[in-house]
Amino acid sequence: MGSIITNHSIILNHCKIGKFSLIGSAVKILHNVSISKNCIIGGGTTIGSNVKIKDNVFIGVGSTIASKKIIIGNNAFICSGSAVFKDVKNNSKIIGNPGRVIPNK
Repeated sequence: MGSIITNHSIILNHCKIGKFSLIGSAVKILHNVSISKNCIIGGGTTIGSNVKIKDNVFIGVGSTIASKKIIIGNNAFICSGSAVFKDVKNNSKIIGNPGRVIPNK
């Protein structure tokens, strides 16, 4: 088993996608992006250059990850339509534009 990349997605050069990841339709992944294993990237999402996405990350439909050396930590959950402009810590939940952390209760 491997990863699944659905229709109308664009993945530019020097990108890596780990095992068992799912890339939704119409996703745009720019240069030098690393996506680790077991990740789900929702349709219509844009991931800018030089972004590192660690294991077990969920990125909701229509989200944007800015083009910087951003790191999305393990087990992060980014809600649909969110815009991320800085690093996301492990086990964080992000919502909004700009993305902000939802506290765990």
